[in-house]
Amino acid sequence: MAPPTTLNAAPLDIVEVNQKGVKHQSELAPYQSIVTPSSISTIPIINLHGLDDPSAKASIIKAIDKACTDWGLFLVVNHGIEESTIEEMLECVKAFFTLPLEEKMKYMARDLTIPVDYISQPNGTSREVLRHQGRPTSDEIILLWPSKPSNYKDAAKAFLEATWRLAMRLARAISKGLGKDEGYVEGTMEDGFQALGMGPHTDQCHMVILTDNVDGLQLKHIGKWVTVPNVPGALVVFLGTSMEKASEGRYKAAEHQVMVNEKTARISLGSGQWD
Repeated sequence: MAPPTTLNAAPLDIVEVNQKGVKHQSELAPYQSIVTPSSISTIPIINLHGLDDPSAKASIIKAIDKACTDWGLFLVVNHGIEESTIEEMLECVKAFFTLPLEEKMKYMARDLTIPVDYISQPNGTSREVLRHQGRPTSDEIILLWPSKPSNYKDAAKAFLEATWRLAMRLARAISKGLGKDEGYVEGTMEDGFQALGMGPHTDQCHMVILTDNVDGLQLKHIGKWVTVPNVPGALVVFLGTSMEKASEGRYKAAEHQVMVNEKTARISLGSGQWD
């Protein structure tokens, strides 16, 4: 099945939250316990090396299936995306958010169906969001992406194409974990545009692949908020409500929230919100 090709397919959400944010975790989860893992092994970390090797594939699929069943979220290492691809994208994002306001305002849209949108929310938690279509990476779509910094379009294209390839590998593995044909999950994907949240929420999508520069993401697990560790070289994968539906309830959408770091600006790159 070909990747989604409509205007709103697989958006890229980029968020910067500055240091003038939430001062206390209780402001985000006043009635919930918050747990910081004593070790990074608390949340599943899955090594994808060997996923394409018939001798190792079954054990990796089993690990992914268990993570999806128990957590709805896991980290992946040896995922095949070059660190330089991620770093260049992060640097471009930092450069974009430091542009003069009038330059960033060129991308502000009032309609969520617009393929590029810049949002600034200065009150409360200070947050800036740049959202634009991620698939397909055709010349017509790329033309609409930010022109500054000058290498933004090339960096975003490389990042999006790499995360799409990873997502398709994961979709095939998840399909097999469900006891279905490899193309099952991809076949349930539809095009769509998903709004970004900060407080406790689940995403109305199949999965999101996320990279963060600092800690801040928290997952609700067995009634408690667990801090997702920032592991060098790892990407975070979490499931949305569409995957919960596709799995007929076997997997649960990851309810998550973001806690603002008081000292360090947080930049998140979220790719692959396939509805």
